[in-house]
Amino acid sequence: MRFLLILILMLKLSFVSYGNDGLIYHDNIWTLESDRDGIKLYSHKKPPKDIVPLRGEMTVLDSVEEVIAVFDDKKRRKEWAKRFQESHLLEKTTLYDQVEYTRVVLPLWFSDRTSVAKIKVVVSPDFKTIYFFGESTEHPKADKYKRGVRASIYESSIKLEDTGQGTKITMITYADPNGAIPPWVVNLFTESVARNTMNNFRRQLAKDLYSREHLARFTYRIRNYKKFKTTKYHSNMNNLIQYN
Repeated sequence: MRFLLILILMLKLSFVSYGNDGLIYHDNIWTLESDRDGIKLYSHKKPPKDIVPLRGEMTVLDSVEEVIAVFDDKKRRKEWAKRFQESHLLEKTTLYDQVEYTRVVLPLWFSDRTSVAKIKVVVSPDFKTIYFFGESTEHPKADKYKRGVRASIYESSIKLEDTGQGTKITMITYADPNGAIPPWVVNLFTESVARNTMNNFRRQLAKDLYSREHLARFTYRIRNYKKFKTTKYHSNMNNLIQYN
């Protein structure tokens, strides 16, 4: 789930309340800004702050598991998320709830941006849609890592939909990098950064890097969401999961 923090900071990603799908994805609150190369980008019609939320959409031929595998691959993350520096798990309460620290580097004279965010995964009853929700929080274990300038993540999400022929990816982004960067500058570059990052991600998917066995671990967690969603996480839990 660390990829969510990277995208939030790279793209300025955003959420509303958990499961409120009708509100955050309803077309009436978004204005289409661009549609090319298979990527649609929207801006929020009535932003609650000076920072304007962004919605990005694209459909790929890869499975939901393949999409998650690329997002989840920490070792290869810099191949598509160019400014990613590091990410650390601070706390994991269930297989679907955790707190993470992430740091990205910015160009020129700007300080590194970091975030501490709680992440929640929600799986639809038919297993066809996976949501990743996140927003800023505080955690004492973050103190041992570089603080830089702490970004504010408001509500942010990624929605993965199994279309039967691939995956529709919808990312709604709403975060403030804070520091000396004025909102109008953030808004000016958001669209180009989002498009470049989504293109890079799509190229990474095309490399087809992961085995069936590796992808099966994500299938298992999706299919057993109801079973494990409230089970307290413990260090031996992964040994109890058979990926089949």
